[in-house]
Amino acid sequence: MDLQITLAHGTPREVETSQCLLGLIYRYNLSPYTFTRLIRIEQGVVPHSHPVLTLNTLRRHAPEPLLPTYLHEQMHWKVTTRVRGTDLISAMRSEFPSLPIEFPDGAGSEESTYGHIAVCYEEYDALLHLLGEREATALLMAIRNTRYRAVYDLVLTRTEEIRKILTRIGFD
Repeated sequence: MDLQITLAHGTPREVETSQCLLGLIYRYNLSPYTFTRLIRIEQGVVPHSHPVLTLNTLRRHAPEPLLPTYLHEQMHWKVTTRVRGTDLISAMRSEFPSLPIEFPDGAGSEESTYGHIAVCYEEYDALLHLLGEREATALLMAIRNTRYRAVYDLVLTRTEEIRKILTRIGFD
């Protein structure tokens, strides 16, 4: 897979993270889960997907490794290219009307929280295929303890319902 990885400052931690990402690409077939090939690694940044997928450096004793973070940010690209945001948001709000919005249970806004249902579902689905149910669930539970708690709870407990909604609105 041909990624264009740039380092913001070339620090040792950015280099280490780049090497770790390349190791993940070598170990797993991440092609089906890669929707942008432009990757930036920047120490101290909050990972984000747009305009360029940007990852923070590895943190010692972090609650989650690099793989789910990479997949999560890639799934933002998948969701934004495959579905009109208003259709996704209204479908998810209709099915899950009382979802908490404020961080750390939600993503801080209604649009972001309901959009994250699809992103986190796709992240979990990719982890299931790559790692199996036990490890994928353990990773999501660790991440769930730090952010998007209500969203990840939904993904872990109502996976099939989310899949049906995404199918109904033409996601895949």
